[in-house]
Amino acid sequence: MEALFELFAPLIGYWRVMIPTLAALLVAMILVIFFDAFTGGYGMGLVLLGLGGGMLWELGASQSKPGQP
Repeated sequence: MEALFELFAPLIGYWRVMIPTLAALLVAMILVIFFDAFTGGYGMGLVLLGLGGGMLWELGASQSKPGQP
């Protein structure tokens, strides 16, 4: 459990990354539970897509801040 905390602790400051990642994790868990065809591999892929979307959101937000070069 401590390893999971150490993995996600640096991301707490990046809320734009955490929100889509956690949302994708929740959706993946629900789909894995209710649909037999939706396997764990698909769930991991969905979470990685959420992580990537959050990273793009954070990148876009950091580039559009006024006053920064």
